Amino acid sequence: TTLVRKTRATPPMKNIHTYEDKKNTIYGAFEVTVDSLVGKRVTIIDDICQSGTTLIELARVLKDKGAIVQALVATKTQSDV
Repeated sequence: TTLVRKTRATPPMKNIHTYEDKKNTIYGAFEVTVDSLVGKRVTIIDDICQSGTTLIELARVLKDKGAIVQALVATKTQSDV
C-alpha cells in the first residue's frame, strides 16, 4: 500500500534488545501519505510482534490522521511446528 511510507531506514527490530531502544529507533520512522483518515478503518497486518513498538508507532501516525486502527499479527515459532 502507499498509505504509509517509511521516512528513514531502520535496523531490524529483532536486533535491538531493549524496549526503550526499540521505541526510540522506530519513533518518527513512518508518515501517512494522505491528509485525513477521519472515520476510516485501517488494519495493520504484521508477520510477527515481539515488543509491539512498530505496531504502536504505525497506529500512532494513523490515529493522528483520524483513522480507526486495528492490528492483526501472525506469529510462528519453531516450537509451533
